Amino acid sequence: MAPKQDLIIEQIGSAVLFAESVEPLLIADPVRNTHAVGWLDSTLQAEQAVAAEANARMFGASSVDLEPQTQWPPIMQVVRQRDTVIAAAIQGRRSGLTSILAPNLASETAAHAMFLVGSELASVGPHITSLTGPTAAVESMNAGLAAAGGAHFHITLRTTLQELGQLQMPDPTPGWSRPPDPQDEAEMAMLARWQQNFSRDVGVGDQPALNSGQQAGESRRRSRVLFWCNQSGPVAMAAYGTDGAGAILRGCARISQVYSPDEHRGHGFGKAVTHAVCADARRRGARRLLLFADIKAGAANRICQQLGFRPVTEFTFMNRIS
Repeated sequence: MAPKQDLIIEQIGSAVLFAESVEPLLIADPVRNTHAVGWLDSTLQAEQAVAAEANARMFGASSVDLEPQTQWPPIMQVVRQRDTVIAAAIQGRRSGLTSILAPNLASETAAHAMFLVGSELASVGPHITSLTGPTAAVESMNAGLAAAGGAHFHITLRTTLQELGQLQMPDPTPGWSRPPDPQDEAEMAMLARWQQNFSRDVGVGDQPALNSGQQAGESRRRSRVLFWCNQSGPVAMAAYGTDGAGAILRGCARISQVYSPDEHRGHGFGKAVTHAVCADARRRGARRLLLFADIKAGAANRICQQLGFRPVTEFTFMNRIS
């Protein structure tokens, strides 16, 4: 596949300028661009922190608590067609790369645009660890990387991006929902362990080695977590957020980290806590609720449908082959 001659790719070094360039695409379709919405907001926050740290050091101080960055500035590329931005890609906090596409973009043009992005990324090497986005976009990026002699990626997960319509009440499940207690060290350690187990089970990307306090603190800042509890204590969890940008962004919240330990599965706790976080997000102002469901997870997809979620498009996650 050869990129069309009228497509021009540009690397942008400022998150503010990148945001201005892709804003029309994100406004037009915040659902399919859900990863990019969160990652861009996080990048804007990080850019402000980097600037604040630089200013502090000029005056002999360094009081800004920066998160480790694999690469700064991150990769932020736009694809223009006759001076109009039609597609883009942005690097996230964990060095993954996600696509941004204009709605109703012709499939052939979108494929060429993401192929061009992949071709340009071939020299980046280890700075990109994963690719994510609508399946056609990810496959085109991967093809562009391979054609240009870049890193090789393999599929780790295929999912359906789903959006909630009318929230349906599940069958009654004994118990109640509540947020984790940040003062309870044992509960924070359990939360961190559950989050690590969830990431392992899903198999998308590597999670950083954090202690329970770090991981729980990061989780509270980047999303809102709820437990489902019964008389024995927490039996399931779920969260909603937008990739580090906060629980609700642009009116959207994405449900994630739906997890219950093996010994508590099969009792409806996962469905109950998912309903609880959906209701909580709606009360807090979320107009659109999204989630990703593994295409192969029949039970999970049935639960999504029972709660009122409907498929939007297919997403693919790829990890770099070491």
